[in-house]
Amino acid sequence: MKLFDLTGRVAVVSGAAQGLGRATALAVAEAGSDVMLVDRNLIGAVATADQIRSLGRRAACANTDVSNPNAIQELFRQVDAEF
Repeated sequence: MKLFDLTGRVAVVSGAAQGLGRATALAVAEAGSDVMLVDRNLIGAVATADQIRSLGRRAACANTDVSNPNAIQELFRQVDAEF
């Protein structure tokens, strides 16, 4: 039984390479969402993306400094282009 359904949605998850961010990215993917994984650790983010793709969802990675407003604007342009 699904607690919630995110089919047709795109989630942007920061810190997605490990820990709570990784767990969150996998949870939203299991709920049906495609995921943009944001982390400075691209190797870890790619590993998480591979797991998400194995669930049948789309995933992309971005190395973004979320403390920089201009970088966040660019991130959302990437999200629009990717998904």
